[in-house]
Amino acid sequence: MKLKVCGLTSTDQMQEAYEMGVDYVGLVLYPGSKRSALPLVERERTRIRDLQVPKIGVFVNETYDNVLRLTEELDLTAVQLHGNETPEFCHGLQERVNIIKAFQISADTDIDTLVKPYQKLCNYYLFDTASAGWGGSGTGFDWNILETALVDKLFFLSGGIGPEDPNRIREFYHPFHYGIDINSRFETAPGTKDMKLVQQFLSDLNANEPGRVQET
Repeated sequence: MKLKVCGLTSTDQMQEAYEMGVDYVGLVLYPGSKRSALPLVERERTRIRDLQVPKIGVFVNETYDNVLRLTEELDLTAVQLHGNETPEFCHGLQERVNIIKAFQISADTDIDTLVKPYQKLCNYYLFDTASAGWGGSGTGFDWNILETALVDKLFFLSGGIGPEDPNRIREFYHPFHYGIDINSRFETAPGTKDMKLVQQFLSDLNANEPGRVQET
């Protein structure tokens, strides 16, 4: 199970997350977000680029040129397209960068119809709760909707996942469930994570994974 911590606005917390075993850190590169990392990029562009941490850049309806520019400048592992990006937009990027296409899910969403145009145009899906603010709402959606969907691409679960959820995550099964994305419910302030909560969540999430040896 992969863990992505999104909405970080500190290079120290990015490094700390990676050292504790987090698989990916997410930088919101969208000026309309209260967790925007763009001010950090202006101050510490070189340090971000040089961090030996798998970094995901989160974009919302950004231009093609800016996505590629920031991908190169920050040495991003992948880009997460979290807005209304079209299949044509993804097609233009897919040979240049790994793509996570995010989708906002509500109770009446037809997931198969929603993802079908993107099937061959991205590397991963991410399913988040439908909200007005492009994510970070702190609310979840009913994961059962995925059980009847014919999703056959690796995906991240997102949307309101909190410190109390490891058991619920382990109970959820889908053959293409790849990872978990956490954000607002682990914060002391927008963009600042409680790293002790993240560490405990990671320990709880991995506690009963096959192949892991329990410490006594």
